[in-house]
Amino acid sequence: MNKDIEKLTQSQLVEILYGRIKYPLELREQCEERLEQICNHEFKEYQAEETDTNIPERLFCVDCDKDFDVQAEQEAMLENERE
Repeated sequence: MNKDIEKLTQSQLVEILYGRIKYPLELREQCEERLEQICNHEFKEYQAEETDTNIPERLFCVDCDKDFDVQAEQEAMLENERE
């Protein structure tokens, strides 16, 4: 991995991936990988299915856009509530 990418903060990586900071296109994949490594996925958002507009059900990290399995996350939450 490029040493300059390793020095970037999580917020800088997000800005690069959303196109708000210009960065060489060939390094964007490395930026995605780095963000996956350092993101804690603290802020997840649920998108309900919208059949009329073909929007699928989705649970994703707001910071890095990683998708999560909705059912697995629901089961984990239920398990934590039982404890």
